[in-house]
Amino acid sequence: MNRFKNTFALGKKDGYKCIVLFTDIPVGTDDGITFISANRKSKPQQPIRNITRYTHQHSQGSFPNTEESDNIRPFGQVKLRLMHTSGSCQKRKQPHFLRGERTPCQVSRWSSWTRCSVTCGQGQQTRGRAVIQPPTNGGIPCGNLSEHKPCIGSNCTVPSVKENCKVSAWSGWSECRGTCSRGGRFRTRRILQKAGPGGKPCPDFNSLIKWRRCRLPKCPADKSNDCIVTGWSPWTSCSKKCNRGKKFRVRKIIKSEKKDGVSCPTKLKDRTRCRMQPCPTSW
Repeated sequence: MNRFKNTFALGKKDGYKCIVLFTDIPVGTDDGITFISANRKSKPQQPIRNITRYTHQHSQGSFPNTEESDNIRPFGQVKLRLMHTSGSCQKRKQPHFLRGERTPCQVSRWSSWTRCSVTCGQGQQTRGRAVIQPPTNGGIPCGNLSEHKPCIGSNCTVPSVKENCKVSAWSGWSECRGTCSRGGRFRTRRILQKAGPGGKPCPDFNSLIKWRRCRLPKCPADKSNDCIVTGWSPWTSCSKKCNRGKKFRVRKIIKSEKKDGVSCPTKLKDRTRCRMQPCPTSW
């Protein structure tokens, strides 16, 4: 079995010429009437010859021809379709036909999956592949070059010793806060460390402030029926050690209003934002 390359000019019309290049076409060189034999090389190698009606003129031959012509009648045809042109397609200008074979994208094998992105809990694994040869002449494009899948990190170590919430000691009592008759003294504490897994949780906001009554100068007679409320407590410490957090303060009702006295306020808790030093990257 031999192979040959050849070029055929199929026609010319309106200044356009279609050239088709046939490559790697198998051609049998087996001798005999039918040109059919086992798929093996002939020894010695035989030359390729044009087949005419005079080649092995026999009724059982592969190419019998009874017509009065040296060439055998056609036994196959090739249909061509224009797939692509570039440049100007005006008359008298020859278009550039798409040359070369259409080849698909070639990619490497998938890499191994990466480790789970977390050591404990749900994370993600990734694998990828590279482009070996991009597609040519409109061939099949490359697919996804990376894939992801969920994973579970199982290295969730639990401390053998449970860490409870840690709070500071109580501050000293504040001065008596109020307007007249009676007021309130306050003291606060702050959270030093939050509880770890299974540890004792931290107290709520109300458990971080304590208060007790104290005496102030007697109220005027025209305010004897008014509500008596303490002044605002000192602000608590910021809820965060770095960046932004919140801080709180409270006031307490000592005596409700009577008859036509001034009623008690509805807002007994107050909060505001606080800014601490920036958190370090390793915080």
